[in-house]
Amino acid sequence: MVTLMIVLAVVVAIAAQLKNANKDIQMGK
Repeated sequence: MVTLMIVLAVVVAIAAQLKNANKDIQMGK
């Protein structure tokens, strides 16, 4: 149970960073 929560938290954090990176790239263009 705990490991699943940690994995989900990591996945969400990575997804958020990717979304922010995409926004920065679009703004750059």
